[in-house]
Amino acid sequence: MDHLRSARSRRLAALLAALLSSSPLRAADSPPAPAPVSSLELARHVLNRLAYGPRPGEAEAVAAQGIERWIALQLAPEKIDDSAVRARIAGFETLRLSDRELYERFEKPLRDARAMMRKAQEKGVPDEAAREQTVETLRRSIPPEDRPRRVLEELTASRLIRAAESPRQLEEILVDFWMNHFNVDARKGPDRVFIASFERDVVRPRVLGRFEDLLRATAKSPAMLWYLDNARSVAEPQNRPAGANRRIERAMRFVEPELRGQMPTGLNENYARELLELHTLGVDAGYTQADVTELARVLTGWGIDRRGSGSGGFQYRPAVHDAKEKHVLGH
Repeated sequence: MDHLRSARSRRLAALLAALLSSSPLRAADSPPAPAPVSSLELARHVLNRLAYGPRPGEAEAVAAQGIERWIALQLAPEKIDDSAVRARIAGFETLRLSDRELYERFEKPLRDARAMMRKAQEKGVPDEAAREQTVETLRRSIPPEDRPRRVLEELTASRLIRAAESPRQLEEILVDFWMNHFNVDARKGPDRVFIASFERDVVRPRVLGRFEDLLRATAKSPAMLWYLDNARSVAEPQNRPAGANRRIERAMRFVEPELRGQMPTGLNENYARELLELHTLGVDAGYTQADVTELARVLTGWGIDRRGSGSGGFQYRPAVHDAKEKHVLGH
Protein backbone atom coordinates (compact mmCIF):
# COMPACT_ATOMS: atom_id res chain seq x y z
CA MET A 1 0.00 0.00 0.00
CA ASP A 2 2.87 2.39 0.75
CA HIS A 3 4.25 2.14 -2.77
CA LEU A 4 0.78 2.73 -4.24
CA ARG A 5 0.33 5.78 -2.06
CA SER A 6 3.77 7.09 -3.05
CA ALA A 7 2.97 6.63 -6.72
CA ARG A 8 -0.34 8.42 -6.29
CA SER A 9 1.37 11.25 -4.40
CA ARG A 10 3.94 11.62 -7.21
CA ARG A 11 1.22 11.79 -9.86
CA LEU A 12 -0.78 14.32 -7.84
CA ALA A 13 2.32 16.40 -7.17
CA ALA A 14 3.09 16.48 -10.89
CA LEU A 15 -0.48 17.50 -11.68
CA LEU A 16 -0.51 20.27 -9.07
CA ALA A 17 2.84 21.58 -10.25
CA ALA A 18 1.61 21.57 -13.85
CA LEU A 19 -1.61 23.37 -12.96
CA LEU A 20 0.18 26.00 -10.91
CA SER A 21 2.72 26.69 -13.65
CA SER A 22 0.56 26.45 -16.79
CA SER A 23 -1.13 29.29 -18.67
CA PRO A 24 -4.84 29.07 -19.58
CA LEU A 25 -5.84 28.03 -23.08
CA ARG A 26 -6.45 31.04 -25.32
CA ALA A 27 -8.39 31.71 -28.46
CA ALA A 28 -6.62 32.50 -31.72
CA ASP A 29 -7.37 36.22 -31.46
CA SER A 30 -6.44 36.59 -27.79
CA PRO A 31 -3.23 38.33 -26.72
CA PRO A 32 -0.09 36.19 -26.48
CA ALA A 33 0.57 34.23 -23.32
CA PRO A 34 2.90 35.81 -20.76
CA ALA A 35 6.51 34.78 -20.69
CA PRO A 36 7.30 31.66 -18.65
CA VAL A 37 8.03 32.33 -15.01
CA SER A 38 11.30 31.39 -13.38
CA SER A 39 11.56 28.45 -11.00
CA LEU A 40 12.03 30.90 -8.12
CA GLU A 41 8.86 32.83 -9.03
CA LEU A 42 6.95 29.58 -9.36
CA ALA A 43 8.23 28.42 -5.96
CA ARG A 44 6.94 31.63 -4.40
CA HIS A 45 3.59 31.09 -6.12
CA VAL A 46 3.36 27.51 -4.85
CA LEU A 47 4.21 28.56 -1.30
CA ASN A 48 1.50 31.23 -1.43
CA ARG A 49 -1.07 28.68 -2.59
CA LEU A 50 -0.13 25.46 -0.76
CA ALA A 51 1.44 27.02 2.33
CA TYR A 52 1.11 30.12 4.49
CA GLY A 53 3.53 31.99 2.25
CA PRO A 54 7.33 31.72 1.96
CA ARG A 55 9.57 32.35 4.94
CA PRO A 56 12.99 33.95 4.32
CA GLY A 57 15.02 31.68 2.04
CA GLU A 58 12.21 29.11 1.66
CA ALA A 59 11.35 29.90 -1.97
CA GLU A 60 14.98 29.41 -2.94
CA ALA A 61 15.07 26.08 -1.07
CA VAL A 62 11.89 24.83 -2.77
CA ALA A 63 13.16 25.88 -6.20
CA ALA A 64 16.45 24.05 -5.57
CA GLN A 65 14.66 20.95 -4.26
CA GLY A 66 12.25 20.90 -7.18
CA ILE A 67 8.61 21.95 -6.91
CA GLU A 68 7.19 18.50 -7.70
CA ARG A 69 9.37 16.89 -5.03
CA TRP A 70 8.31 19.51 -2.47
CA ILE A 71 4.62 18.95 -3.23
CA ALA A 72 5.02 15.17 -3.13
CA LEU A 73 6.57 15.44 0.33
CA GLN A 74 3.80 17.77 1.53
CA LEU A 75 1.29 15.11 0.46
CA ALA A 76 3.03 12.66 2.82
CA PRO A 77 3.36 14.81 5.98
CA GLU A 78 4.25 11.83 8.16
CA LYS A 79 7.64 11.84 6.36
CA ILE A 80 8.36 15.43 7.41
CA ASP A 81 10.03 15.96 10.77
CA ASP A 82 7.68 18.12 12.85
CA SER A 83 9.28 17.46 16.24
CA ALA A 84 10.28 21.08 16.88
CA VAL A 85 6.70 22.29 16.53
CA ARG A 86 5.35 19.40 18.61
CA ALA A 87 7.80 20.36 21.34
CA ARG A 88 6.55 23.97 21.16
CA ILE A 89 2.91 22.98 21.73
CA ALA A 90 3.60 20.15 24.22
CA GLY A 91 2.81 22.48 27.10
CA PHE A 92 -0.80 22.94 25.98
CA GLU A 93 -2.39 20.36 28.26
CA THR A 94 -5.93 20.74 26.93
CA LEU A 95 -4.85 19.50 23.48
CA ARG A 96 -4.15 16.06 24.99
CA LEU A 97 -7.41 15.58 26.90
CA SER A 98 -10.32 13.43 25.73
CA ASP A 99 -13.85 14.77 25.29
CA ARG A 100 -14.86 13.28 28.61
CA GLU A 101 -11.84 14.76 30.41
CA LEU A 102 -12.43 18.17 28.83
CA TYR A 103 -16.08 18.10 29.84
CA GLU A 104 -15.39 16.98 33.42
CA ARG A 105 -12.67 19.54 34.07
CA PHE A 106 -13.79 22.62 32.12
CA GLU A 107 -17.52 22.37 31.40
CA LYS A 108 -19.16 20.47 34.25
CA PRO A 109 -17.94 22.76 37.10
CA LEU A 110 -19.33 25.76 35.23
CA ARG A 111 -22.69 24.06 34.74
CA ASP A 112 -22.79 23.00 38.38
CA ALA A 113 -22.05 26.58 39.46
CA ARG A 114 -24.85 27.92 37.28
CA ALA A 115 -27.23 25.34 38.72
CA MET A 116 -26.30 26.49 42.22
CA MET A 117 -26.97 30.10 41.19
CA ARG A 118 -30.40 29.19 39.86
CA LYS A 119 -31.29 27.40 43.07
CA ALA A 120 -30.10 30.36 45.13
CA GLN A 121 -32.27 32.70 43.05
CA GLU A 122 -35.27 30.41 43.42
CA LYS A 123 -34.83 30.42 47.20
CA GLY A 124 -34.51 34.18 47.14
CA VAL A 125 -31.13 35.59 48.18
CA PRO A 126 -31.98 38.34 50.70
CA ASP A 127 -30.02 41.33 49.38
CA GLU A 128 -27.60 42.49 46.69
CA ALA A 129 -24.54 42.11 48.93
CA ALA A 130 -25.44 38.49 49.64
CA ARG A 131 -25.95 37.81 45.93
CA GLU A 132 -22.55 39.29 45.08
CA GLN A 133 -20.93 37.19 47.78
CA THR A 134 -22.57 34.05 46.33
CA VAL A 135 -21.31 34.90 42.83
CA GLU A 136 -17.79 35.58 44.12
CA THR A 137 -17.75 32.29 46.05
CA LEU A 138 -18.70 30.39 42.90
CA ARG A 139 -16.11 32.29 40.84
CA ARG A 140 -13.35 31.36 43.28
CA SER A 141 -14.44 27.73 43.13
CA ILE A 142 -13.41 27.62 39.45
CA PRO A 143 -9.85 28.97 39.03
CA PRO A 144 -8.96 30.58 35.68
CA GLU A 145 -6.88 27.58 34.56
CA ASP A 146 -9.98 25.38 34.85
CA ARG A 147 -12.37 27.58 32.87
CA PRO A 148 -13.51 26.75 29.32
CA ARG A 149 -11.75 29.76 27.84
CA ARG A 150 -8.39 28.06 28.36
CA VAL A 151 -9.32 25.31 25.86
CA LEU A 152 -9.98 27.77 23.04
CA GLU A 153 -6.94 29.89 23.90
CA GLU A 154 -4.57 26.90 23.76
CA LEU A 155 -6.12 25.61 20.54
CA THR A 156 -5.79 29.05 18.92
CA ALA A 157 -2.17 29.41 20.04
CA SER A 158 -1.30 25.96 18.70
CA ARG A 159 -2.93 26.74 15.34
CA LEU A 160 -0.88 29.94 15.01
CA ILE A 161 2.36 28.15 15.91
CA ARG A 162 1.68 25.35 13.42
CA ALA A 163 0.77 27.79 10.65
CA ALA A 164 3.88 29.91 11.19
CA GLU A 165 6.46 27.24 11.98
CA SER A 166 5.39 23.77 10.87
CA PRO A 167 7.20 22.36 7.82
CA ARG A 168 3.97 20.40 7.11
CA GLN A 169 2.44 23.47 5.51
CA LEU A 170 -0.08 21.83 3.17
CA GLU A 171 -1.49 19.81 6.07
CA GLU A 172 -2.02 23.03 8.05
CA ILE A 173 -3.71 24.72 5.08
CA LEU A 174 -6.07 21.75 4.73
CA VAL A 175 -6.82 21.61 8.48
CA ASP A 176 -7.83 25.27 8.29
CA PHE A 177 -9.93 24.63 5.16
CA TRP A 178 -11.84 21.64 6.55
CA MET A 179 -12.32 23.21 10.00
CA ASN A 180 -13.99 26.07 8.15
CA HIS A 181 -16.04 23.78 5.91
CA PHE A 182 -17.28 21.63 8.81
CA ASN A 183 -17.67 24.63 11.05
CA VAL A 184 -18.66 24.35 14.71
CA ASP A 185 -19.10 27.37 16.98
CA ALA A 186 -17.19 27.49 20.26
CA ARG A 187 -19.76 29.97 21.58
CA LYS A 188 -22.45 27.28 21.72
CA GLY A 189 -22.53 25.40 25.01
CA PRO A 190 -19.99 22.60 25.50
CA ASP A 191 -18.54 23.08 22.01
CA ARG A 192 -16.14 25.48 23.71
CA VAL A 193 -14.45 22.37 25.13
CA PHE A 194 -15.32 19.84 22.39
CA ILE A 195 -13.65 21.94 19.67
CA ALA A 196 -10.13 20.89 20.73
CA SER A 197 -10.75 17.19 20.19
CA PHE A 198 -12.83 17.99 17.08
CA GLU A 199 -9.70 19.29 15.38
CA ARG A 200 -7.31 16.72 16.86
CA ASP A 201 -9.35 13.52 16.53
CA VAL A 202 -11.85 14.23 13.75
CA VAL A 203 -10.48 16.71 11.22
CA ARG A 204 -6.68 16.65 11.40
CA PRO A 205 -6.18 12.86 10.88
CA ARG A 206 -8.42 12.87 7.76
CA VAL A 207 -7.48 15.98 5.77
CA LEU A 208 -5.52 13.94 3.21
CA GLY A 209 -7.93 10.99 3.19
CA ARG A 210 -11.36 10.35 1.69
CA PHE A 211 -14.08 12.96 1.93
CA GLU A 212 -16.61 10.28 2.90
CA ASP A 213 -14.53 9.30 5.94
CA LEU A 214 -14.22 12.92 7.04
CA LEU A 215 -17.94 13.51 6.54
CA ARG A 216 -18.88 10.47 8.64
CA ALA A 217 -16.44 11.41 11.40
CA THR A 218 -17.73 14.98 11.66
CA ALA A 219 -21.35 13.75 11.68
CA LYS A 220 -20.66 11.55 14.71
CA SER A 221 -18.46 13.99 16.63
CA PRO A 222 -19.85 15.47 19.89
CA ALA A 223 -18.97 18.96 18.62
CA MET A 224 -21.14 18.65 15.50
CA LEU A 225 -23.89 16.70 17.25
CA TRP A 226 -24.21 19.53 19.75
CA TYR A 227 -23.65 22.50 17.41
CA LEU A 228 -26.35 21.54 14.89
CA ASP A 229 -28.64 19.91 17.45
CA ASN A 230 -28.64 16.40 16.01
CA ALA A 231 -28.05 15.04 19.51
CA ARG A 232 -31.52 16.44 20.32
CA SER A 233 -33.23 14.95 17.26
CA VAL A 234 -35.40 11.94 18.01
CA ALA A 235 -38.17 10.15 16.16
CA GLU A 236 -41.69 11.40 16.55
CA PRO A 237 -43.57 9.14 19.01
CA GLN A 238 -45.60 7.46 16.24
CA ASN A 239 -42.39 6.48 14.37
CA ARG A 240 -40.49 4.88 17.26
CA PRO A 241 -39.94 1.12 17.61
CA ALA A 242 -42.57 -0.88 19.47
CA GLY A 243 -42.39 -0.38 23.22
CA ALA A 244 -39.94 2.55 23.00
CA ASN A 245 -42.41 5.15 24.25
CA ARG A 246 -43.15 3.16 27.40
CA ARG A 247 -39.42 2.75 28.14
CA ILE A 248 -38.86 6.46 27.64
CA GLU A 249 -41.76 7.36 29.92
CA ARG A 250 -40.33 5.13 32.65
CA ALA A 251 -36.87 6.68 32.22
CA MET A 252 -38.29 10.21 32.44
CA ARG A 253 -39.41 9.50 36.00
CA PHE A 254 -35.76 9.63 37.06
CA VAL A 255 -35.07 12.96 35.30
CA GLU A 256 -35.18 16.03 37.52
CA PRO A 257 -38.43 17.95 36.94
CA GLU A 258 -36.66 21.17 35.89
CA LEU A 259 -34.75 19.26 33.19
CA ARG A 260 -37.71 17.50 31.62
CA GLY A 261 -38.57 20.48 29.46
CA GLN A 262 -35.06 20.37 27.96
CA MET A 263 -35.29 16.72 26.90
CA PRO A 264 -35.61 16.10 23.14
CA THR A 265 -39.14 15.23 22.14
CA GLY A 266 -39.13 15.20 18.34
CA LEU A 267 -37.39 15.78 15.03
CA ASN A 268 -34.71 18.48 14.61
CA GLU A 269 -33.76 19.32 11.01
CA ASN A 270 -30.79 21.65 11.62
CA TYR A 271 -28.03 19.15 10.87
CA ALA A 272 -29.83 17.48 7.96
CA ARG A 273 -30.29 20.87 6.30
CA GLU A 274 -26.66 21.89 6.77
CA LEU A 275 -25.50 18.47 5.61
CA LEU A 276 -27.22 18.99 2.25
CA GLU A 277 -26.82 22.74 1.90
CA LEU A 278 -23.25 23.29 3.10
CA HIS A 279 -21.38 20.05 3.76
CA THR A 280 -22.20 18.14 0.56
CA LEU A 281 -24.58 19.05 -2.29
CA GLY A 282 -24.95 22.82 -2.12
CA VAL A 283 -27.99 25.08 -1.88
CA ASP A 284 -28.91 24.86 -5.60
CA ALA A 285 -28.45 21.10 -5.98
CA GLY A 286 -32.15 20.36 -6.42
CA TYR A 287 -33.04 18.79 -3.08
CA THR A 288 -36.34 19.74 -1.46
CA GLN A 289 -37.63 20.46 2.01
CA ALA A 290 -39.06 16.94 1.98
CA ASP A 291 -35.51 15.59 1.47
CA VAL A 292 -34.32 17.59 4.49
CA THR A 293 -37.10 16.17 6.66
CA GLU A 294 -36.53 12.60 5.46
CA LEU A 295 -32.77 12.87 6.00
CA ALA A 296 -33.38 14.19 9.51
CA ARG A 297 -35.49 11.07 10.15
CA VAL A 298 -32.59 8.91 8.93
CA LEU A 299 -30.27 10.54 11.47
CA THR A 300 -32.54 10.25 14.52
CA GLY A 301 -31.10 8.51 17.56
CA TRP A 302 -27.58 9.86 16.95
CA GLY A 303 -26.39 11.32 20.23
CA ILE A 304 -23.58 11.91 22.71
CA ASP A 305 -22.68 9.17 25.18
CA ARG A 306 -23.60 10.47 28.62
CA ARG A 307 -23.26 7.19 30.47
CA GLY A 308 -21.11 7.38 33.56
CA SER A 309 -19.83 10.83 34.44
CA GLY A 310 -19.39 13.66 32.01
CA SER A 311 -19.86 13.46 28.25
CA GLY A 312 -18.18 11.01 25.92
CA GLY A 313 -18.26 10.17 22.24
CA PHE A 314 -20.92 9.05 19.79
CA GLN A 315 -23.84 6.95 20.97
CA TYR A 316 -26.59 5.40 18.86
CA ARG A 317 -29.92 5.20 20.70
CA PRO A 318 -32.23 2.75 18.90
CA ALA A 319 -35.20 3.55 21.16
CA VAL A 320 -35.48 7.04 19.63
CA HIS A 321 -34.49 6.19 16.06
CA ASP A 322 -37.16 6.54 13.38
CA ALA A 323 -37.55 2.91 12.29
CA LYS A 324 -39.97 3.53 9.42
CA GLU A 325 -39.16 3.81 5.72
CA LYS A 326 -37.69 7.06 4.40
CA HIS A 327 -37.22 8.51 0.90
CA VAL A 328 -34.17 10.76 0.37
CA LEU A 329 -33.24 12.23 -3.04
CA GLY A 330 -35.44 9.67 -4.78
CA HIS A 331 -34.06 6.66 -2.92
